[in-house]
Amino acid sequence: MQAGEVFPAISELGMHPPAKYIYQIGFFITGSLLTLMMYNFTGVFAPLFPKEALPLVLEVSRTGMLAGIGAAIQGLYTMEPRISYRSLIHWGGAMVFAYYTMNHVQTIQQLHKVEENHCALTERLAYISSLRETLLTKGISTVMFGMFAIIIFGQYFGFTGGVEAPAKENENSDTAQANQKQAPTKEEVDKVFESANQQQTQGAPTQPPLTPAQMRQKNAMGLMQWGIILLQALMFSTYAIDFHVALTEFNTT
Repeated sequence: MQAGEVFPAISELGMHPPAKYIYQIGFFITGSLLTLMMYNFTGVFAPLFPKEALPLVLEVSRTGMLAGIGAAIQGLYTMEPRISYRSLIHWGGAMVFAYYTMNHVQTIQQLHKVEENHCALTERLAYISSLRETLLTKGISTVMFGMFAIIIFGQYFGFTGGVEAPAKENENSDTAQANQKQAPTKEEVDKVFESANQQQTQGAPTQPPLTPAQMRQKNAMGLMQWGIILLQALMFSTYAIDFHVALTEFNTT
């Protein structure tokens, strides 16, 4: 992490050991449990809905399982500092998780909201359905507002040093011009070649430090990602109540 970075991208947390191994284990277990839960969704809930709702029940199960698989894949194949097959698989898994999570949310809301699917179970879970809708509508809107607020307030109040950026850029420019007038020494040339050899060996170039404006944008995007993932995790956690109510319904019939 660079100086001033508060909200790194989630994928960046799994780039280097030992956090890489915690990232892999944690996301693989989480994705596997989500896949298993959604696999059991049809067997538990299909008997409680009208027969006409069976295609939607199956679709809820399918999209939830694919979201879980995507989460597990992006966890096992962590992102690397360069474009590689592991990075490509990681990005692919993350996209699968995001795409099928949104499809899953739309399908589960349709399953509970459509009048033809009305039954005793939908009545008992009406408050949970409303909670999910709130999390993924008002919740995401709030996260987006927070992202833009960081950028806007940062520009006006300069809490990341944005106001002083032009002066520093001019100072750096003057320094660069002064350095150009001096010939590099042998030690400086050797350092340049040594750094180039290390980059070739590691396979990843060192990233230059971000400007204050770039750091504001990076923090804002990181905050948005953390917020959306948190909302999605809360949404999936509400299924504990669904399963509890459904199993209770089974026992009472």
